[in-house]
Amino acid sequence: MPLTCLCDGKPLTSFLLRDGEWTAVKTNYRTLRLSMRCCSSAAIPKLSRLGTPFFAHKSRADCQTAPESAEHLQAKFIIAESAGAAGWKAFAEASGADPDGNPWIADVLCTRGEIKVAYEVQLAAQSIEEYRTRQTRYQRAGVRCLWLARLRRNRDAIESVLQSRELPLFFLDVTQPANMTVQVRGVPMPLGDFVKGSLDRELFWAETRPGTRAVELQIASITCYKCRKAIKAVRGYVINNHFVPLAEVSDTGALAAFISALRQHVPEVTPVSQRFSSTVQGKYFAASCPFCSALLGDWFMTADFFTETVSCDYPDCGCPHDTLYGPEIGCRVFDYQRIALRLGSSELRGVPTGEWLWRPNTRGANPPRGQTP
Repeated sequence: MPLTCLCDGKPLTSFLLRDGEWTAVKTNYRTLRLSMRCCSSAAIPKLSRLGTPFFAHKSRADCQTAPESAEHLQAKFIIAESAGAAGWKAFAEASGADPDGNPWIADVLCTRGEIKVAYEVQLAAQSIEEYRTRQTRYQRAGVRCLWLARLRRNRDAIESVLQSRELPLFFLDVTQPANMTVQVRGVPMPLGDFVKGSLDRELFWAETRPGTRAVELQIASITCYKCRKAIKAVRGYVINNHFVPLAEVSDTGALAAFISALRQHVPEVTPVSQRFSSTVQGKYFAASCPFCSALLGDWFMTADFFTETVSCDYPDCGCPHDTLYGPEIGCRVFDYQRIALRLGSSELRGVPTGEWLWRPNTRGANPPRGQTP
């Protein structure tokens, strides 16, 4: 279901046609000598079940090109239109090859001057190896490629392996085809806005390095194991979808001051300080019950049974988002407080090397610290 065919040997693209022009093509296609680019068979102008104009084979015969879903077609149409609105030239089903002759076909190839950016809509399952192989092919051909994979429940597992400066991977929600959205830091953004923003260099890669960073402080509503009162326990923070426990926090002074101020309004929040643990025979940064001062030790706060009992699948828990583009997360189980902390190298060992963010004053993102796509 391509968006482009040949008319007397010249490209004819559906998303570049006005309504009247598309109607004329549909009315006169028998005399226009339309043909498919993939196999040269006759082409017929049609509308998908989602109302997307495209060209179909009159007869597939021996064509080996796999058919596309209506959602895939609609996503390509939105990408191409949005790229054109942003001042780029857009080419659907554009083809090329790397220096070794390995071919590629981009769903949408956007060009401006010498710059080439491809968008790949990957709604079918694809192995990690295939992502990397195809991305390398684009890189060697001088094309910057952004991937839009179907939003699935296991997206975090995929993203944690693939997400990098070299392989920009984002998740596309096609459950409402008329309002497709892209997930950026777990927050939905209209597909058209995402395309315009990424082409306008509003999207950038921020390296995760030691230094001051904004994190999401995680607070759990639980019952104290000793006095049995309801408390709000500070567990640690989340950065780049990675949880860092309280005991590993470097900037303990800033966190303790923040919690002290927070407790003026929410006294059931646990104070945090250096506490002695008889279990480890030493001190470490930990939370204490605000009523009986019981130590909420590192093992208790991070043990498997704790998260199983609390039962949260952050950030894929399905809880509503507080803002459209902001970093705040609305959650039924955990409370999140945004705080700036100085992060040390030790607590960043298990954290992903970076994340994609939006530039400030555009889409509610953090200040830029990295490189654009």
